[in-house]
Amino acid sequence: MEMISKKELLEATGISYGQLYRWKRERLLPEEWFVKQSSFTGQETFFPRERVLARVKAILELKDTHSLEELAGLLADDGSATLRPASLAAVAGEVLSPEVLALFPGDGEKATVAEVAMAMALARSCSLAGLEGKAIAELVGNSLPALDPARAHETSCTLFEARGEYHVCLTRGNGYPAFDRGVKAVAAFSLADAMGDLRVKLDAAAKAGRDK
Repeated sequence: MEMISKKELLEATGISYGQLYRWKRERLLPEEWFVKQSSFTGQETFFPRERVLARVKAILELKDTHSLEELAGLLADDGSATLRPASLAAVAGEVLSPEVLALFPGDGEKATVAEVAMAMALARSCSLAGLEGKAIAELVGNSLPALDPARAHETSCTLFEARGEYHVCLTRGNGYPAFDRGVKAVAAFSLADAMGDLRVKLDAAAKAGRDK
C-alpha cells in the first residue's frame, strides 16, 4: 500500500494541521490511518495515500452542507449515523415511493445512512423484478428491522423468490447465500456498495444546492 506523509498530505490538500487532527477527533478520519513510521528525522506520521486523499476531498466537498455528525456516518464504514430529513428528501424522492418513505417516521429524522441505502438499493432491485408500490414497501418494511446499521459495511442483501413469494436475506461476511433449486436469487448487493452510491448522490445533491 502506497503511503503519504503528513507533510505531503497537508501540502497536497491545502488543509491545516488543526483541521487534520480535528477531523480525527470527529471520526471523519479513522485513527488507524495515522501510522507512525521511522524516518531520517525520527518518527513521522504516514497515511494510506489513495484512501486519505479521497476522504479529504469528500470532506471538503460536503462539510458546508452536512453536519459533522452526519459526515462521520456518511464517510465511515459505520452506517448508524442519521440523515437530515432534507438530505433524505433530496436523494431518495426519485427512487423511493411515498409508501416506502412512510417507513421512516418523523419525515425521516431518525433514518440511518444504512437504512436509507438499503431501502434505495432494495427498491431498485424489486422494481427490476417487476414488483410495484405496496409490494415493495412491504418487503422493505419487513427487511429493515433485520438490519444492524453499525455492521452494515460487512452485510450483503439478497432478494430471492420462492414459490411465487419474494423475501430478503441479510448475511455478513464475504459472499452471498446459496439456495437450493426451489429458490431463485433475483438480486444481490453489498451494503457497503449501497452506502457508497448514497454518498455519491448526497454529494451531487450538495453540489446542486450550492450551484443554485
